[in-house]
Amino acid sequence: MDFGNEEFVCKVANALEEITKLVESGFEYIMTFEGSIIRIRNPYEGEIRVETLPNLDRNIRFRTEMLNFIPRENDYVRFSIGFNCVSPEAIDVKK
Repeated sequence: MDFGNEEFVCKVANALEEITKLVESGFEYIMTFEGSIIRIRNPYEGEIRVETLPNLDRNIRFRTEMLNFIPRENDYVRFSIGFNCVSPEAIDVKK
């Protein structure tokens, strides 16, 4: 694959705050996480404990209507993290 003269910069983040800063500065964010659904708050949202980021001290929200399965507490899932104006959110959640 020939990239010509293009320069690529790759950076690694180990904490959610570092990820947020990189995305805000224009980096594209690609990574898959794993975790367990720990709570279904209501028919529209729930929370996932991120097990692949052990230093993360909060859970990540997800929207149940975006899933192609019926979520249950303790389901082990893979997902990406998207950022909106309110908080990080689990996207592309799969069992």
